[in-house]
Amino acid sequence: MELNSKNDNLNNIDDEEVSPASRPTNPFGIFFDFQFNQPMSGLTISEDGLTGENHGIGWRTLIGNQTLNLIDNPGKYYFNIKINNITTEWGNSLGVADKAYNETSCVILGYAATIKSWGWFTYPQGLDGFLHNGKTVGEKPIHYKTGEVLTIVIESGDKSISFYKNDEFIAKPFVEIETDEIVPAFTLCGASDSITILK
Repeated sequence: MELNSKNDNLNNIDDEEVSPASRPTNPFGIFFDFQFNQPMSGLTISEDGLTGENHGIGWRTLIGNQTLNLIDNPGKYYFNIKINNITTEWGNSLGVADKAYNETSCVILGYAATIKSWGWFTYPQGLDGFLHNGKTVGEKPIHYKTGEVLTIVIESGDKSISFYKNDEFIAKPFVEIETDEIVPAFTLCGASDSITILK
């Protein structure tokens, strides 16, 4: 895991500084600790780096400030995202991307084939579901909505990404993803869409 902050003890479970949520007793695995990076224009993040909000209609992506190397850090990792607000006529795409993801050129997570990214895309206009390289993978899941909590689980063993909604398993649509290092990534569109990383 490439760590850029004081979280360099994330996998040292005996360290007193590590939250109990970071310990592998959680059924989802080890808590993947990150905050949002300084966002692109049109997005703001809270002072603690845990909440991101869109301002004005437009596809804009928030990126995490930590990456996870699936080769150097074997195991199962997870993070939780609360949907504070999602505008029903627009959509969000929540998931992970290759560490090289550039939110300025790759507007919707999972949509472009040029940069590797994998997302759960809720969009009532048709192209919704689990999205990678601009194509949906597997069956379309039900949409997530305001107030719900999504859990994203990354397993290094089969390089997979699974999704849960309100602790209920939804799907494991992505297996053997073609990258060794991922970063959390989240595309918002509605004028006041907002998400929070739950610790």
